[in-house]
Amino acid sequence: MDGAGVDDKTSLFQSMTFSDGVQEPCIWSSPGGIHKINIGKRIFCNRSLNMTSIVAVGFDMDYTLAQYKPETFESLAYEGTIRKLVYDLGYPPKLSVVLAWTFDWKYMVRGLVLDKKRGNILKMDRHKYVKVAYHGFRELSKEDKVATYGSTLIRDAFDEPDYALIDTLFSLAEAYLFAQLVDFKDNNPGKIPGDAGYSRMYKDVRAAVDLCHRDGTLKQMVAKDPKRYVMLMISNYCGQEI
Repeated sequence: MDGAGVDDKTSLFQSMTFSDGVQEPCIWSSPGGIHKINIGKRIFCNRSLNMTSIVAVGFDMDYTLAQYKPETFESLAYEGTIRKLVYDLGYPPKLSVVLAWTFDWKYMVRGLVLDKKRGNILKMDRHKYVKVAYHGFRELSKEDKVATYGSTLIRDAFDEPDYALIDTLFSLAEAYLFAQLVDFKDNNPGKIPGDAGYSRMYKDVRAAVDLCHRDGTLKQMVAKDPKRYVMLMISNYCGQEI
């Protein structure tokens, strides 16, 4: 393309006609190479990238290449986290044996905020006004909510380290378990190791979740029965082998 003028570049834009009848430029990729890829399977970027020295491209598989079934996969993670709390972090066996807690995967949604210091779960609008607040599974009254988080004119920043954002599908189970632990702590004084505060309980939940991922507990269970935890229909349609 050395010495190519405006007319030459324009002709390149006009020369690429695809099977769907749409004309697209070829100056961003090797000539002819893009013809072999269906438009629904192409990867687009918002700026040019020199791939000459790139040997391999990696993807985070979780909820990208591998689409999990939240009702089963998150329940698996939830159950594993409780076991880690009991057997690795010293929480009372009652959590896993007597209470037989379960995970309601439809209860939590992304976009909520955890108040780690107070044990509250918040729903805010785009102006950071707290519209709904729960302490564990108990809804705070309007008066308590305003007294804790201020009026529409005076608000907290809702940032780390005192708050945590529920922004991934992985965080739904740990947020639900945190709410259960808040209720358990309030109703059973002295039963949490070291009489830990809400912030420490959240830290322990995060540590237990990390243990589940690090020691291969989740991976082993998924590998034994992939169709129970992974949306294989999507993977098979895309030509992936699991």
